[in-house]
Amino acid sequence: LVFNDSDFYLLDASDFSSFSLPVNIPSDLQYDKVKFNVGVDSLTNVSGAMGGNLDPAKGMYWTWQSGYINCKIEGTCSNCQTRNNEFQLHLGGYSEPFNCLQRMEFQHNPNSKNIQLELDLKKFIETSYLSVHPNVMSPNVEAVRLSALFKSCFSISKQ
Repeated sequence: LVFNDSDFYLLDASDFSSFSLPVNIPSDLQYDKVKFNVGVDSLTNVSGAMGGNLDPAKGMYWTWQSGYINCKIEGTCSNCQTRNNEFQLHLGGYSEPFNCLQRMEFQHNPNSKNIQLELDLKKFIETSYLSVHPNVMSPNVEAVRLSALFKSCFSISKQ
C-alpha cells in the first residue's frame, strides 16, 4: 500500500510542527514495514520547480540542471577549519553517478499503530568529516557519501 504517493514533506528544524507527518492508515490495516524516500526522485527533479513543499521559495531547489536539495544541514562545529567554524551541507543530485536519493525501509511491530522515527544528528555530525569537507553545495561524490551516512542515522523506535 502506498499513502501520499505524490506528496512531499519538508522537515524543518525551525518549525517543530513539520516533524509530525499526517498519514491516515485504516484502523483495520496490519502492516510490518515502513518505507519512504529521503529526497526527491529523478522524475520530479526533471519536471522543474514545483509548488507546495517543492516551491523554490522554501530554499530546497538549486536549478533545473541540479534539481532539488534532498537534505540541508548548516551550523557550526569546532572541527571545521572555516571562518567561524561554519559548515554547509546541501546534499542532492538525481542522476548517476551522483544520485543522492535514499530509500528507507524499516520493520515495524504490526501490533503498534504508532510509528516514531528517530534521526541521530549527533552521529551524523561526528562521522561526516566536517574538518575535511565543511562545504558540500552541489551533486558530487561527497554528497553521495554523506547522503548514505545520513540514511544510516535514522532508526525506528521499538514500541
